[in-house]
Amino acid sequence: MNKIILTVFLQLAILSLLFRDALGGTFILKDIRPCENGDISQIKEVRVTPCDKEPCKIPKRSSVLMEVDFIANQNSTKPKLSIEAKITDVYLPFPNLKPDGCNGKNLQCPLLKGKSYTFQYNLEVLPYYPTITALAKWNLTGDDEKDIFCFLAPVSIEPAQS
Repeated sequence: MNKIILTVFLQLAILSLLFRDALGGTFILKDIRPCENGDISQIKEVRVTPCDKEPCKIPKRSSVLMEVDFIANQNSTKPKLSIEAKITDVYLPFPNLKPDGCNGKNLQCPLLKGKSYTFQYNLEVLPYYPTITALAKWNLTGDDEKDIFCFLAPVSIEPAQS
């Protein structure tokens, strides 16, 4: 049972790593990588607020915002979101994530192929998340389960600031 709880906390922590409550500014990520089976040509920009450099160092007990400007490569009525953390060679899913890619994500669905969008995701980094550095995988898929966007970015969860 303790291993399950630790795994859940680790998953939450790693996926939260794209953000930092440091200077309060917005940082445009440059170190984004395509997922194994895709490319990132449809992504125009990825911003993290607050963050001041890569990898974003996110203190526990902070809230962060990730924004992805992208051009939809397909029509989709119900896109699905998944966020995973890559630990060594294993991807661990973000627990309790609501997979609805539209509701609360600043997207007006249905998505239309060729149209520009800004995806937004607010995340509270809870105090029980482990302190860790890893790759976070952000994936939005369309109705046919093909990637609308998928990228990896290094992140780091830090101890809470006093």
